[in-house]
Amino acid sequence: MHGVSISQIAIEGGQWLLYNNRDYSGSCAILSLKDSKPVIYSLSKDFAKDNIYSIRLLPEQGIVLFEKENYQGRIWETTKFSNFERNINVGARSCIIMSDEFLLYHEADFNGKAFKLAYTDEQNVLYQQ
Repeated sequence: MHGVSISQIAIEGGQWLLYNNRDYSGSCAILSLKDSKPVIYSLSKDFAKDNIYSIRLLPEQGIVLFEKENYQGRIWETTKFSNFERNINVGARSCIIMSDEFLLYHEADFNGKAFKLAYTDEQNVLYQQ
């Protein structure tokens, strides 16, 4: 399967992650609207010279946890209290807060050390481990 090589992309809605490798890996570009207006992005030469193999639309609300650094790998997303089916503490290495604030716990069933993550208007990409 071949990727798509582009130098510009227009965003008319939502917030998008573009990756230059398959399976949501490699360099990641985060694209979104500015002041609720469509935006045309010129991708950097370093990013544009590689094909785009993966693209992901982020949810409008909640929190998105990523298995790997730089918003790569499997994701877990939620907008409310959630006790994930498997322990993701070992795997969650980055996250994006889309709205609200969240308490994340180191252990299952809301036990162990907790820390708060909160959305801000200036920057919703807040944490990487």
